[in-house]
Amino acid sequence: MKTSRAWFVYVLVRLLAFIVPFAIIMLVLPGWQWNWLVGVIVGAIVSLSISQIFLYRERMALAAQMQERAEARAAKNEQPRPMDIEEDADIDAQIDDADGSGTEAADAAPEDVADDAAAQAEPDAEPEDKK
Repeated sequence: MKTSRAWFVYVLVRLLAFIVPFAIIMLVLPGWQWNWLVGVIVGAIVSLSISQIFLYRERMALAAQMQERAEARAAKNEQPRPMDIEEDADIDAQIDDADGSGTEAADAAPEDVADDAAAQAEPDAEPEDKK
């Protein structure tokens, strides 16, 4: 089944399955204040039931079309842009030029790191060694 035909059939049947019960409720209960609410609820239940029972092929065709579009969009977005490639090359070059200069914090003792963090958190406080 063509997807354009599936869209048309699905939407048309769902609308008719909602409008017909809604109109019947509105005509049967014209003087009641809440007739529109009952009509909406009954129409939604009937429309959902008909969709689940009779429109399986149309729903599957629509789902397959949506999945194909999403996969095509994802494949398009996965291809790196030239700017991304240049940025990656620049970052790799910076890392290669650094020659391990970023490992000073990893070589420090844990106590030194804790003292530095405490000093940064409280800039006015004196270190414990000086007290």
